[in-house]
Amino acid sequence: MAYLGSSPNEYLFSGVTYKVTDIFYTCRADDISKIRPHDDVAEFRLMDPRDVDPADLSFPSVRAAFAMLLARL
Repeated sequence: MAYLGSSPNEYLFSGVTYKVTDIFYTCRADDISKIRPHDDVAEFRLMDPRDVDPADLSFPSVRAAFAMLLARL
């Protein structure tokens, strides 16, 4: 596992907006054959990061981390 970077974010909970710092890591998995969606995930897809549209990513901090990832490729 390796540190990728950090990015500020805002987290709304019970009507209060909290300023947070999201921390992102990368890692390699030797075996992904047992990956299965559970109750919190409908499905998963393995994709080349260059085929992902950053506009489809959920939060500005995630888009920032994704840009960091692409810069390393």
